[in-house]
Amino acid sequence: MGTQPDGTDYVWPSVKRYHPMRGAVVGTLGAYFNDAGVNLMHDEWFQPMAEETRGFLRLAREEAPDFIVSLHSHESSPSVEPTACIPRTVKETIRAFADRLYARYRVAGLPAREAGPAVQEDGAAFPPPSFNLASALHHTYGGTAFIHESTAGARYKSAPEVTHETNPGSTNGTVRRAPVIRDRATCTLGT
Repeated sequence: MGTQPDGTDYVWPSVKRYHPMRGAVVGTLGAYFNDAGVNLMHDEWFQPMAEETRGFLRLAREEAPDFIVSLHSHESSPSVEPTACIPRTVKETIRAFADRLYARYRVAGLPAREAGPAVQEDGAAFPPPSFNLASALHHTYGGTAFIHESTAGARYKSAPEVTHETNPGSTNGTVRRAPVIRDRATCTLGT
């Protein structure tokens, strides 16, 4: 997530206090940001600052996939995160996908939550959820876009190392999630 000028690590959620992350508040940028200090998850959606964001939106518009899953890392059980500011029917699709994905995780012996994100109206509680990259992608192409969080890409003492790579026969203790996610997406689409 980067460091402050004195070398102190930024932590969530305070790392999101400055955007773009530039100037006197920055020691090192870390993985949240591109080289210009823009967090692509929280760009300016009406006129994106980052070329990468413009590229994501352009690709989504051109390809119009059924699902876009943005893979992120955190230090708790894997989760499909709710996407804000989208129609209820799409929220229901995300919940159904997550429920099936978690069931598949349990069958595979992987840690899993009990249920997908609750389907609820945005802004009923304060602070309201943020309109982020997943929200913007949905409104750009009309499909289902959401965030999948796991410990992949980060090392935590409290959780096993996780990869999103196909790694058959691995004996190094890594947990592989991407094949399970692809399997559930295919089943959700009925193909």
